[in-house]
Amino acid sequence: MVFKVFLCFLFSLFFNQYSYSKVVYERDNLVITEIDINSYQNLYKENYNIDINKTNSLKDLVLINNVINNLEINNAEFINKIDSEILLRFDKKSFENEVTRNFLRFSRIRDEFIIN
Repeated sequence: MVFKVFLCFLFSLFFNQYSYSKVVYERDNLVITEIDINSYQNLYKENYNIDINKTNSLKDLVLINNVINNLEINNAEFINKIDSEILLRFDKKSFENEVTRNFLRFSRIRDEFIIN
């Protein structure tokens, strides 16, 4: 009984964090919150050692999500291949976070199409 109460309390804390987050962008089935922007800024700083402001973070997140959604519709095999490569290189936990997953996907897509 105590475990169930504790579990319910834990879930409510988790959902409250996301439900009270400020929605910054909402358009065409894409919702970006302050949490997403902060998460992206941290990822960007870790990978490129550059601080990025919120405006550019939002712009990047919209671009990343639009590119990935387009590829999921038009080239699902390519996205599945990228996902398999990412899972081999990184742990499954990092792949569960949508911002991290899309960041890693976009990095791989950019490398595949632009650098090569």
